[in-house]
Amino acid sequence: MKLKSMSGKSRKYTSLIEPIQLHFVTWALPLIPKKIETYHLTLLTIPLSLILVIGAKIFVGNPWFLVFHAFIIFTQYISDILDGALGRYRNTGLIRWGFYMDHLFDYVFANAIVLSYSIYFQINVELTAIIIAVIGAFFSQEFIIGNIKGMINTSGYYGLGPSEVRFGVIFLDLILAFSKYIPSEQTLTVVVALIIITFSATSWVTQKSLWKQDMKSKN
Repeated sequence: MKLKSMSGKSRKYTSLIEPIQLHFVTWALPLIPKKIETYHLTLLTIPLSLILVIGAKIFVGNPWFLVFHAFIIFTQYISDILDGALGRYRNTGLIRWGFYMDHLFDYVFANAIVLSYSIYFQINVELTAIIIAVIGAFFSQEFIIGNIKGMINTSGYYGLGPSEVRFGVIFLDLILAFSKYIPSEQTLTVVVALIIITFSATSWVTQKSLWKQDMKSKN
């Protein structure tokens, strides 16, 4: 299924939970109070990001913070799937602003999650910097591909996109909170390695696909 994004580019939806998400958005839009606008939902990411980072510093070692951490991520997820839809529903007109700020704040929030984990679990600076760098690479890659193909991929790969990643982090938070397990540096190193491998794999698949398209166009 393809829909138009706020930028005018096509958006390809193949996410596993996309059908449920679309039904929820359709149901929720008429229920949002008139005083709440699309830009309020977009800007909500700023205080939520600060709450994650500051909360991690204040509640280091308290497993209930991870439950709260999961709640904040879920709150941002709800605001993120509703902001653009609300703008279109009410014809607010903030098409370019909304598209830019929404994706910028997605990047900010992703880094806030990493920083909050880094502070809470006292992860060393080197590992944190690598994770943030790879997240930046993922975001850059998707926008480069979007400009080349004229299609914004919001559903990730193999049905696993931003929404699935958020729910994965929420599930991880709850497991860590109730098991009281603290990841070792060796475990975190393996996780970082897997993230790098995932990025490398998606980059390889992408460049291979683009190469084939170029050769096909040439002939």
